[in-house]
Amino acid sequence: MGFLIRRYRSADAAATMAVFRRSVIGLASRDYDPEQVRVWADRAGDVRRWDRRRSAVDTWVAVSAGGGDAVVGFIDVDGSGYIDMLFMDPAHARQGVASALLGEVERHAAEWGIAGLSVHASITARPFFERYGFRVVRVRHPRIGSVPFVNYLMVRAVNGGDGSWQPR
Repeated sequence: MGFLIRRYRSADAAATMAVFRRSVIGLASRDYDPEQVRVWADRAGDVRRWDRRRSAVDTWVAVSAGGGDAVVGFIDVDGSGYIDMLFMDPAHARQGVASALLGEVERHAAEWGIAGLSVHASITARPFFERYGFRVVRVRHPRIGSVPFVNYLMVRAVNGGDGSWQPR
């Protein structure tokens, strides 16, 4: 099954929020314990707040080419090159969707003159970003409420820079 990438619309809020939750529960659960998965998946909040967050930055969605407009993944990036979210529906993982979405962000970052990309990658996402040239700058220990997590600040220059770029 193919997919198309397009800009996020407010009508995508519930579908992207559902993809986020399914991804955390279905994919990240390999690397995080049940309590971490629960609080992370619940962090999505309500649809209106979710839509405001997605609309405040540049967000793209991948939709099923053959089955209507079903959202199978999404990515966002802000004006500094920070990728806050890249999530796939588990049924569409490892099918090139995340790679295509990251490619969309890379193209736009280059057009906008953004020097580099950064992400706080989960344990689950770290190998994906490493395959695309991101490197770990720092191991982080954030919390959602009282629940501790591990993730990684990862960076990569845009347009094959020398790799010395650091996030602001």
